[in-house]
Order: sequence, then structure tokens, then C-alpha cells
Amino acid sequence: MSNDSAYSILRSVRENLDVVVDFRFPLQHIRWVAIRALDPVRDWEIAEVEIYGQGFVRKARYLTDILDFGQPINWGKIRWSGQRPPGTQVEIRTRTGTDHNPHIYWEPNAITGEAEEISFDEHFSLPVRERRPRPLELLVASLRL
Repeated sequence: MSNDSAYSILRSVRENLDVVVDFRFPLQHIRWVAIRALDPVRDWEIAEVEIYGQGFVRKARYLTDILDFGQPINWGKIRWSGQRPPGTQVEIRTRTGTDHNPHIYWEPNAITGEAEEISFDEHFSLPVRERRPRPLELLVASLRL
């Protein structure tokens, strides 16, 4: 048994010989499911586990792998379609560029105008009007639907 207040025990079974167990419980928000051996000395095994629920997840995130086209491209319009119930949001973000570190600050060279990398401290010591956005801030497109 668990004494952890973060967990609620929905069912505790010391011995089960059923091939299939169908356990139903009242609708509630479930974040984790744990199946533990109550008697670690005895042999036991689980062949398969399937968990079904009703409703929807409170938060979901889908992150694709980097799509490297090997050359600059124009995405054109990025679209989303579907139902968006009240109180929900969809956010689509894209990023372009070849730099994996978005925490780079820069300022234009006074003579050439070329971007020169500066430190975090140098960036924040500049007057606000002279601070340049980080490259990521220029290149991220965020669309809230």
C-alpha cells in the first residue's frame, strides 16, 4: 500500500488469477497509473496493459523533428483546422535558422553594420532602445487561434 498523499489507490488486489481484468472507476482526472507488486517475494507477471478513458487530456503537445530542407524555403501559409471548444487554445510555432542556441545576443558593428555577438551582460547593459532582438525572436512565428 502507498502512504504517499499524491496517489489514490483505486484498487488493491493481493492475488489475481483472472486472464482479463476489466476495472472501472468513477470519472476523474488521472495523471499517472502505477501497477506495483504488493508482495515482491512472489513471482508475478503482466502480459499486456490497456487503459481507456473518457474526455480529453488537459494539455497536449506535439513537437516534430527538425525538418531540414537543406536550403532556405518559404513555408507559405500554415493552417490548422478543427474544433476549439471554449476555454481551449491552439498554438502553432515555427522556427527557422541553423543555430541550435537561441540564447545569443548581438548588436550591429558601428562601422560595418554586420551583426556581432555580445554577452548576456553586455546586452542588458545597453540602453533598451539599442538592444536588438535575439535571432530567435525575429524568426519564431507564433499563432494563437
